[in-house]
Amino acid sequence: MSIVSHSCTIPLLVAILLSYSAIADKATISLGLAALNEGDDRYRGGFAISSEYQRWGGSLAIFLRDFGPVRDETYLLGTLRNFALSKKYKVDGRFGLGVQYRILTLKYPQLEHKALNRRKGRFNAGPLVGMRWRFAGRSGLAFELSWDSVFYPAGLTGGILLATGVHHVVGAALGVRF
Repeated sequence: MSIVSHSCTIPLLVAILLSYSAIADKATISLGLAALNEGDDRYRGGFAISSEYQRWGGSLAIFLRDFGPVRDETYLLGTLRNFALSKKYKVDGRFGLGVQYRILTLKYPQLEHKALNRRKGRFNAGPLVGMRWRFAGRSGLAFELSWDSVFYPAGLTGGILLATGVHHVVGAALGVRF
């Protein structure tokens, strides 16, 4: 059993994310589509919500997948700092901390297999780096394309970053500036 119940997980993460820009001037909240690279050029679709206030921001990407009796849920929460790479082309770099919470649930509908049902959650954290292109219109709408990578250490004792310990997320979002 996890510390935070499953029904509280998403609202809790969204509340943390939105706290970055609550009642703030020059803030942006965006909602969009995202894709998580699972290796071998396979991407899993999901959605993302992000907020920004004075170049500091947060993002939450959610990827859900069901196959047979298995449900795979991946939540990527990032806190980041944006900085201008090219003002002319409106390209920003970003860095920060990314946290992954992944839940694998095995749930059989048949009574004879109920003993095999399992639910396992796992946290992982590491540095986040990325880039984005953003267009903010005078109407208060903003559009952005982003690419972010989170690097996970190989283990608690080792500082080695493995290629298999990387999640790449690409996204497109439409937001509102206020």
